Amino acid sequence: MLLEALVAMLVMTALGLGLVFTQGRAAVAQKTLRSQNLAVVRMRVLLQGDQAALCQTPSPTLPLTPSVSLPLTVRCSTRNMAVDAPAAGTGSAAVTVPVVTLSVSSPALLGPGTLTLSTVAP
Repeated sequence: MLLEALVAMLVMTALGLGLVFTQGRAAVAQKTLRSQNLAVVRMRVLLQGDQAALCQTPSPTLPLTPSVSLPLTVRCSTRNMAVDAPAAGTGSAAVTVPVVTLSVSSPALLGPGTLTLSTVAP
């Protein structure tokens, strides 16, 4: 009888530890997802702002909170594109479009990989 109770307690302990482990992993995943979402929102705000000033900043940072900023990689270039305007009757025209690409990575805060946003699709 005592041995059965001991085995039951060990099984319950193992189940409890498994639940605690799963809860901890879920909390870490939620923190990472929340940080990634905040970073994407801040990067979108930067892309919608003054892109020329962003390209001229020597060491740009991405402020996530008042006390946390991440180093930001900014790539500025141009891309030639053809624009069709059949309604205007002019056919197509070649235009030069500025392309700004922002990248940020922080394995400790954002998880593995790099978040990249650009003004023009690749």
